[in-house]
Parts: sequence; structure tokens; C-alpha cells
Amino acid sequence: DGTVDAAVITFAPDRLPARLEGSLITQERLLALVPYGHELAARHRVSLAELATESLVTFPGGSGVRQTIDEGFRAARARRPAVTAETIDPLAMIELVGVGLGVAIVPPSFADLATPAVRAVELTAPGLWENVTLAWPRERRALPALDAFLELAAEWLPLDS
Repeated sequence: DGTVDAAVITFAPDRLPARLEGSLITQERLLALVPYGHELAARHRVSLAELATESLVTFPGGSGVRQTIDEGFRAARARRPAVTAETIDPLAMIELVGVGLGVAIVPPSFADLATPAVRAVELTAPGLWENVTLAWPRERRALPALDAFLELAAEWLPLDS
């Protein structure tokens, strides 16, 4: 709606709404978070098919990471687990997994915040990557501060535009 000049979001640049453009900053391979005492916590790797029977603590529908997760289950021909909770708050997600409400599929930055109550487990599914993109409005010529920001960002990031 024009209230934000630029944002770091979890959509690939080719999935942005037409009114936005952006550049991929990085991709992070998603991991599974499981409660510490869970049978999968002893594993080094887990498949989406193995997670399909679990309850899922996940991102809200419509978010880039949630779309990636849902597409991953479809590609693996695995049933997506029943969603027991949705949140974008990493600490809340970790807490919900830690008390046994379900498992989560998260970017490594969430797993880095994990408490002893949860364990990060590598996923065997290919293509489960979080896209981290810097996005801005296509029509930005009237925003000199944004132009200056993007110019500065281009010195540090591989911006396409």
C-alpha cells in the first residue's frame, strides 16, 4: 500500500506481486525442529513423509516460507501434516515445538535460537529453501531516500536491479 519503502521478505523475486521488484539476497536450506524427547530427535536426517504424520507448527498461510513448505510436501507426494499453530515469531515457534505441540520446518536462523527443549534435524527433501529477498515498489522514482538506500545496498548485496 506504499507505507513501506523496502522490505526483506521470504519470497523469491519471481513470485513478487507485479507492483514490486526485488533481488534475491540469499537462500537458506530449511530444517525440521522437533521436541527433544521425540523419536525423530535422535536422527540426523528426516524426510517430509516421516513428518507427514506429525502435527505442524508453521508460518501463516500466504507467507513465502509456508508456500515453500506446502510445495515441498506436494512434490514429495506426502500429506502435509495437520497445522496446530501458526506464527511468524521464532521464539513462539520454538516454544510451541518444545512443549510438544508439533514439529516445525524453519530456516536456520530460527534453529539458531533453539533451546535445549528442541532439536534441529536436517531435511532430506530437495528444494526446501527459504528465499530471502530485498523488495521495493516498482514505481519508486519519487523516493530519493529509497534510491539512495538501494544504491548503498548494491555495494553489499548482489542486487539485480
